[in-house]
Amino acid sequence: MIDDMPIEEFKRLPHLKTLEPEEDKYFVIDTDKYKGEIDRAFLGMGENSDADSIITALIKGKIKATPPDLAVTISNLKKLSRSAPNMSGYINSVIAQITVHDKFSVKKPLKFVPILLVGPPGCGKTYIATQIAKALGIWHDDISLSQATESFVLSGCPKGYSTTTPGDIARRMAKSDCINPLLILDELDKASFYPSGRPAVTGPLLQILEADTAARFEDACLKCELDVSHVSWVATANDLSQVPAPILSRFHIIHVQEAEDEEKVWQIQRLARSVTDEMGLRKYVTTEVARDALKDYRHLSIREWKMKLQLAIVMKVCDSYRGAHIVIGTEDMKPLVHEEKKRRIGFV
Repeated sequence: MIDDMPIEEFKRLPHLKTLEPEEDKYFVIDTDKYKGEIDRAFLGMGENSDADSIITALIKGKIKATPPDLAVTISNLKKLSRSAPNMSGYINSVIAQITVHDKFSVKKPLKFVPILLVGPPGCGKTYIATQIAKALGIWHDDISLSQATESFVLSGCPKGYSTTTPGDIARRMAKSDCINPLLILDELDKASFYPSGRPAVTGPLLQILEADTAARFEDACLKCELDVSHVSWVATANDLSQVPAPILSRFHIIHVQEAEDEEKVWQIQRLARSVTDEMGLRKYVTTEVARDALKDYRHLSIREWKMKLQLAIVMKVCDSYRGAHIVIGTEDMKPLVHEEKKRRIGFV
């Protein structure tokens, strides 16, 4: 181990500097308490190389993320709130929390109360949470719970099993450059809270949603306690009836309604620009959705619109691109939408 190494070889190890205290840095793992696990990661002697690389990332000092410009951030959040009134309650709560954090110069990392957004599929819950994180300049990611049948999805599978792997929480914290990322627990109501004879996801969820226990969250694969007490949690769900009461009691619940007609028009136009950006075409084209397409396919959810636009835009650019501006009309959408689902509704 490291204690038995010659001093010159010891000095050459590239990651040893991360063990030294860093000013204004926060650590996910207590490096003194778990020195043995860290030694194995440095020397490549662990049984699980994936786990070793994650430990190596977790022991690096992380910054505390705050909005780079409070006034600009609040202005952008207010614009987002006006464009998505069905999310205004959530957005306004975020504005209040960052304002208080700045006004009183709170030394602790910026952290939001756990929020559970409840609403129909495709109403923009995950999208808005992501847009807020972008406006704040805070690292963010999502953890899908739709296939979470056991606790190991969040807290890792113990060594000794063929499926040994660190949990999604450790993985996200390893990727994050800050100690206080915003993590989205997507489709909370789809998780299996009562698996027969297996540890449920209820335990890890209860632990991470309480600050005291979140500071000692244990990953069964890494055999280390992680400090995730600074993480901001946002969960999404369509139906609360499947979520146990103890889990619900840890969240502030916000009910989100389907966007009104004019709100949805704006959201679809914004989505078209966003999809163009994600495809790497922003420097070359601008995209809008034509009035006829908005009229004929208003019944599609925001989620469905995004999937259809991804194909419609690339097909339009490939087949008939003649300039820097493209318009997605009914004829472009028609091959992508099943006719039996199509129905006309009023257009304001």
